[in-house]
Amino acid sequence: IAATFPDDAIQGEEFGITGNGSSSRFCWVIDPIDGTKAFISGKPIFGTLVGVTDRGIPLAGMIDMPILEETYIGHVTNHNMSFCELNGQRVRPSDCMDLKTARIATTSPLALSESALAGFNHLAAQAAVTNYGGDCHNYALLAAGHIDLVMEDSLAPHDIMAVVAVMQAAGATVTDTSGRPIMHGQSTSILAAATKRLHAAALAALA
Repeated sequence: IAATFPDDAIQGEEFGITGNGSSSRFCWVIDPIDGTKAFISGKPIFGTLVGVTDRGIPLAGMIDMPILEETYIGHVTNHNMSFCELNGQRVRPSDCMDLKTARIATTSPLALSESALAGFNHLAAQAAVTNYGGDCHNYALLAAGHIDLVMEDSLAPHDIMAVVAVMQAAGATVTDTSGRPIMHGQSTSILAAATKRLHAAALAALA
């Protein structure tokens, strides 16, 4: 990346920010293994995340699940040309609009702050199906229409940027848990929903 795009910044989980840092328009945000606990426990649900931000806004992302042989790539534009693909085939979120029919997910209750756990439990009490585990694969499944709502907090930039771009490119509604747009270096939580109506219902429930 540095050789091909020398003006871009690169941020990785292990090595911080290299290149021009905050002065660069584009920043590549990389997580070599998302789902480290799954990886060291022999579970196949771990992935590699590569995201690109444009002035802090998620622009493009890849979620690669090597054991599952699934690669999700999404690119967000301002001209109705956004796309998200799974192994070269277009995918989109479900049309779920109500919490009572939603399939919701979070990686672990232990990964949520006390207030976020209370909020997620409130959502789970109203949802049709609640899933735990999954790490970055939850976001991929939301983009492809299999999960309807994902909530997480206490996240780092390398956890966020790629998956947000993938979901938004697919057509999902994604903010932080307060309803603010996701920004590199500012956001530490995610509330992602298949539809705007479902997202609004989840945001109201959290409030």
